[in-house]
Amino acid sequence: MGWTHIEDKICKARKNHKCWCCGELIEKGEKYVSRFGYDEGPIKMAMHIKCEDITKDWDYMDWKTHDQTEFRRVE
Repeated sequence: MGWTHIEDKICKARKNHKCWCCGELIEKGEKYVSRFGYDEGPIKMAMHIKCEDITKDWDYMDWKTHDQTEFRRVE
């Protein structure tokens, strides 16, 4: 089937989240990207804004095969 992107929102965290890309903490009060879509069911993920920026050019396989332990945030 593959990924179907529905919506991205910039949100201010009301609680701590884990970044789907790098695995690091998104702290309460920090702005982040909330992404919603479908891939064999609904998926909602939270990402640091900088992490989302790095992944803008990723294709489907990049998302399927990325490794949080190797993904590094760019400060």
